[in-house]
Amino acid sequence: MLVRFATLNLPACEYVLIHLRASDAAEAWAVHVHGNPLRLARELVYSTDLAWYCTCPEGRPAAVLALTSDGGPSLQASVFATDEWPRVVLGMTRFIRQRIGPMLLGPAFNAFDRVQADSIAGHTEAHRWMAAIGARPEGRETINGHEFIRFVWSR
Repeated sequence: MLVRFATLNLPACEYVLIHLRASDAAEAWAVHVHGNPLRLARELVYSTDLAWYCTCPEGRPAAVLALTSDGGPSLQASVFATDEWPRVVLGMTRFIRQRIGPMLLGPAFNAFDRVQADSIAGHTEAHRWMAAIGARPEGRETINGHEFIRFVWSR
């Protein structure tokens, strides 16, 4: 299956966020309590240059990967997907391992000592995938009344 990647743009991000699979929607709206996919798309697209999307073989946007910074030593990773996720997960895994991982270890990213991702407790599919791409669980925290597990990748 051919999965294509491109720099994130607003129409692709809006499409993915409007068509989130149920497990990602539960996670996204637990953190972003406004529940507005168009607002979240703007926040992601305009807050970072470190964001990509992939398409399913038919060309529809299927998943978004964004790395954002709050100015501290950590980058926050977010992945959102449509129901096409099973068709693109292998491509996303390869993209992260082959392109994103080496990029983050390069000298341009020396200001960051880690990448972290928060995943809602109970989203075991996401937890297994993050472990498969090299993240380790660091601990639990409560965000907006929901329990999350923080996964990290360290230098």
